[in-house]
Amino acid sequence: MKLWTVFFLLFSGLLYAADNTGTSRGEALVFVFGTPGVNASVLINNAINALPASGGTVDASQLSGAQTISETIFVGSTTKQVTLILGAGTFTGSVDPLFMIDRASTLQTHSSTVIQQNNPNGVGLLVAGGGPQWITGGILGSAAINGPGSNTASVGIYIGGGTDSRNSPTLSANGTVLGSVRVQGFGVGLQFGNQVWSFSIFHSFIGANGVGILVPDNVVNFGESISAFGLNVSGNTYEGLKIDAASSDWQIFGGSIDNNANGTPYPQVNLNSSGVAVNVHWESFGTHYEDTTTGPPDTKNNVFVQDGSIIIHGGFIVLCRGLIGSAIYGTGISKITVSGVHFGGYHDTPQPVTGAIGMGGSSVEVFATGNKYEFSYQNHILQDPGGASQYFTTDDGSGNVAVHTSGAFVAAGQTPIVTAGQIGLGSTTATAASAGTQGPPPGQVVGYIVVNIGGTNYKVPYYGN
Repeated sequence: MKLWTVFFLLFSGLLYAADNTGTSRGEALVFVFGTPGVNASVLINNAINALPASGGTVDASQLSGAQTISETIFVGSTTKQVTLILGAGTFTGSVDPLFMIDRASTLQTHSSTVIQQNNPNGVGLLVAGGGPQWITGGILGSAAINGPGSNTASVGIYIGGGTDSRNSPTLSANGTVLGSVRVQGFGVGLQFGNQVWSFSIFHSFIGANGVGILVPDNVVNFGESISAFGLNVSGNTYEGLKIDAASSDWQIFGGSIDNNANGTPYPQVNLNSSGVAVNVHWESFGTHYEDTTTGPPDTKNNVFVQDGSIIIHGGFIVLCRGLIGSAIYGTGISKITVSGVHFGGYHDTPQPVTGAIGMGGSSVEVFATGNKYEFSYQNHILQDPGGASQYFTTDDGSGNVAVHTSGAFVAAGQTPIVTAGQIGLGSTTATAASAGTQGPPPGQVVGYIVVNIGGTNYKVPYYGN
């Protein structure tokens, strides 16, 4: 039977219950009490400091109503692993950051917890530390983490060592987990820093920020395995995701990337637009990509990759306002694989989309199979000038399979084969030519190839050997 020694510290609002069994586990539990309007940060930091050196749990779930944060709340340290529990309170402040969570510690929140950062240059929650390797901490619960505005320099949640002056660049946040968080109203909703080799986020909402999720191009030691399950990135002013760190690997399961960057030249998913990173790999399974706003078509590409790879299995890509560009576009040395995807448009007033899959430059490969394209897609695969990009498709449907806009079309490796329909040449041709030294026909005409030149069909004879 566990024995507890309980101290009620009336002057500090703490109820301290320490494990007195002499076991090596050294558990400790501190309860925090207070009324609305109290300085919650002072009470919580006092409670964390009252824990033994090995750490423990601080239960501040009884702090309800309006609560003030006047100093950063430090949840854990390199040697002290802490679990902090918040209840149905609104925790407001302007210090930077409001919470600093060591990566081996955890913040647990209530569905009615609100964390409000009012500093236009501040961070809501900073997750970074030097705690033990592979002990995962993070933020769990259903808190609303609110910022001072999407046009500010604020960050909702900052994960990892600093790429700026916010914290030390040598700190890490490897193995961090976010679950059921809501981040809204910041310049950047979720930003990554250094030493984040693995990270997982579950059933969370990142929306109404400037940029939803950002990985700056100066991040190091990042992205061996970044996983998202049921993530909704929606309504951000610019990119939903802007990923510029080198060699990062993303796996997205379900969820929705919806209504970001409407009416702007920015993609919803922007992989290595700066050209600094290489080998950014994006793979999604059953994810919903949608632009839900009506209006004139955007002039941009919806999902963009440069010098990387995109693999999309299943899911729905809906471009309601149309697109002068491609739903998925690759350039540089990139590979795009798309299977079982429904490329849809707005059914009531469909706007045209130039291409479902676009290829830029000379080193892009596209593999497309089992996809469905609605009538608003003018081209299934659209190849820009540049030559030797390749595409392989088994898809059928209305619209052109590919359009080569200009430059020489080069078929590398094998001869193109037309199995049905006709060969079309859209360019104009000469109506007269000088006679050459052509001799008599080589033999009996075997048949005719139908060639469409400028909209008119012509029969070109061919002969037997």
